Amino acid sequence: MENKKNVNYLQIELLYLLWGILGIIFSLLFQGSYAVFPAIGLGITTVFFVRKNVVHKDFSPKDIKTKRIITVTSLFVWGISCLTTYLFIDIFKDGLWFIFSSYFFLVIYSIMYLLIV
Repeated sequence: MENKKNVNYLQIELLYLLWGILGIIFSLLFQGSYAVFPAIGLGITTVFFVRKNVVHKDFSPKDIKTKRIITVTSLFVWGISCLTTYLFIDIFKDGLWFIFSSYFFLVIYSIMYLLIV
């Protein structure tokens, strides 16, 4: 994964990490509709990168396998996070448990990806 396009992948993962952290902070501080603002920012950022034609065709088979492992592990962590926030944390009972867990997934996924890159 040592080519010019990796700069774009690194930028993408750093922005995902930033939006995830902001989402967790907004979820904890505001505990209301303001918690969706980082998700809107994430959507706009994603559209921007899609329009820049960042593609994943230059990954080797080993890189693809590593990315799959990261994705499956992150999804497992996301499931545990959803269950934990829904069942045990009262401030997220009104539906914020899902968005908080999604932000948590985004942070875990980005950290795992950045550790391997």
